[in-house]
Amino acid sequence: MVWACLANLIALRTRNAELTMVAGLFLTLPTLFLTPAFFPKPLLPGWLQAATAGNPAAYVIETGQQLTSTGNDWGQDLRTLIALAAAGLLLVPAAAAAFRAAAR
Repeated sequence: MVWACLANLIALRTRNAELTMVAGLFLTLPTLFLTPAFFPKPLLPGWLQAATAGNPAAYVIETGQQLTSTGNDWGQDLRTLIALAAAGLLLVPAAAAAFRAAAR
């Protein structure tokens, strides 16, 4: 939902399909590569480990890896929900405001 709000916010602000797709690509790739999706987090360089701390997608990926490999970890689940709630508190109202402005 958070990622959809970001895409909708870009689309509603730019009103340009091509720019929305390009912006989505330029946001998706760095966001994905700043996660432990391709390489274990403990083996990442220090600066990349620090970058994953502020990336909500990293929390989602880590939780998914945890669930599929060793099972549920309530602490990891809680951190993921907090990261997604924080991102949602920023992006959902912004996307709703962009929709209201575009509907006028």
